[in-house]
Amino acid sequence: MEFKKFIIENYKAIDNTELTLNSTLIPIIGINESGKTTVLEAILCFDKSKDKYNKGRHLEWKNKYQPSKGPAVISAEAIINTDNDLENLSKSMKLTLDTDLMKVLAKYKKNKSTIRISRNLDTMEYSVSGFDIDNLQNKKLASAIFDILPYLLYFDDFSDRVPDKVEFTKTQMDKEYAPGKSRAQEWQSLVQEIFHRSTNGDFSLRDFVRIIDNDDKDGVLSDVKGYLNDEIIEDWKALKQRWKNLGDDVDDLEMKIKHTSQPDDDHFVFEFKVEDKTMQGKSRFFGIDQRSKGFQWFFNFTIKLKFNTRYKNSPSGAIYLLDEPGSYLHSSAQEELLHELKRISKNNIIIYCTHSQHLLDPDVINVSKIKIAEKEAGDVFLNHFGSVKTNNYEGALSPLYDALHLKVGSYKFDKQKVVITEGITDYYFFNMLLEYTTLIKVPNLSIVPGAGASHLKELISFAITWSAKYIILLDSDISGNKAYKKYENHFGKEQTVNFFRYSTPLKNENVVLEKFLSLNDQKRINNLTGAKKVKDAFIKIYFMSTEEKKNFIENLDKDTLNNLSLVIKRINYLK
Repeated sequence: MEFKKFIIENYKAIDNTELTLNSTLIPIIGINESGKTTVLEAILCFDKSKDKYNKGRHLEWKNKYQPSKGPAVISAEAIINTDNDLENLSKSMKLTLDTDLMKVLAKYKKNKSTIRISRNLDTMEYSVSGFDIDNLQNKKLASAIFDILPYLLYFDDFSDRVPDKVEFTKTQMDKEYAPGKSRAQEWQSLVQEIFHRSTNGDFSLRDFVRIIDNDDKDGVLSDVKGYLNDEIIEDWKALKQRWKNLGDDVDDLEMKIKHTSQPDDDHFVFEFKVEDKTMQGKSRFFGIDQRSKGFQWFFNFTIKLKFNTRYKNSPSGAIYLLDEPGSYLHSSAQEELLHELKRISKNNIIIYCTHSQHLLDPDVINVSKIKIAEKEAGDVFLNHFGSVKTNNYEGALSPLYDALHLKVGSYKFDKQKVVITEGITDYYFFNMLLEYTTLIKVPNLSIVPGAGASHLKELISFAITWSAKYIILLDSDISGNKAYKKYENHFGKEQTVNFFRYSTPLKNENVVLEKFLSLNDQKRINNLTGAKKVKDAFIKIYFMSTEEKKNFIENLDKDTLNNLSLVIKRINYLK
């Protein structure tokens, strides 16, 4: 099955908000205390297997500032993707495929219709909506659906750390031990799974601690060591080739699990160790917390992913909930981390909260998919980027503005010809024109995105100081005209020759980027992207396939090209 949407009702300060999974990499930004983490915790509440995570604090759903309007309900909408999903549902419910309910579910699969499954945090029970079945059958269906949904993984960079030791009592090892769901028990489960997989299921952890012969124990530990190196260290080495700024962790590392216990001791202790052989072949051993922050983050992330008991049968399709990922990494390593998250999101969905501009690179992140967390009158809600009014969200958008300013670092202003755009939408559009047409005839042109009409002062300063020639492109609306006067007063009238306000042969005022497109081309781009607004469509098409972008740009009609003629002519003056 596949998640399509989460709906959060009456959870802490969230009255009612939705998160549509229309992308596999979804950042949530906002000022401190805006509710970003609250959204992640609410989604985590949907998964009963995580109820004891961090002592179950995420399940404390009541609003401490306002009377509750009712119990918190966390819902998910999902679709049945495969015949295998149907077969698993029928087995779980002990129904044959020709029963009425299974026939209805088969229609849901065929039509890709969403099924809504909800969890009431007062009763902690699941239910499904839209099925004409009794309560008992409803609970069975909800349970069966939950069992085959993709699993959720939550990572909190501020509190989620690898423990120094993972301990089991003798009593726990005297019987088949099924760990619970607390953080300590989560690591117990991980150690159990490591032993199980390392020995191809021949030795469980319980079998291991009952081995008397030390040589036999060493043999099992050698198998575990080899498996950890294959699954952890080899991935780390490959990752370091892609990540250029992960710290000074060397390549000559090996992983091992250290086991200690005494005959009269009632505890079995396991520790993860890193063996470093770089000192003239001599081995030195370190705890995970003694390695770089990059390695600590990677180890915690990878081991919880790969040795999750559900990962083996379904290594893709998981929902990753990341709270401030890479918060302890250097800024350059965060930039590499974003590319790694993008790679992982090819097969999984990643939802992450961040304050970092380094995790919002507009060439990697589709900015139309960014969610803005905002709190008004005590209520938390999510808005998508396209619906944000800048004046109301100035603080929330600052990481994205900073990310746009970071793009300056990748351009060589020195003796270059530079076009500075108001924002990311114009940047995407003129880049496509530059790449897929011959309209812009300036060789080696740099197009630099601004962060709004009123936030271009630093970029203009760079351009005046370092560029051979430059222009800034402004809307000729109220904010564009206001910005024009601001920069005229600041930089002097002699610089206004480089300030261009959009105009068309038929109109000289109140022209914004969208008005360059003819009605026909507006209809084409909206149909192609599914966007309701042309501005949103510009952002969406930039992240579509090369063929789709090229086809749209190459087939702009005569009216659009005529509307663009004045701005294209002004850009070509830079030649």
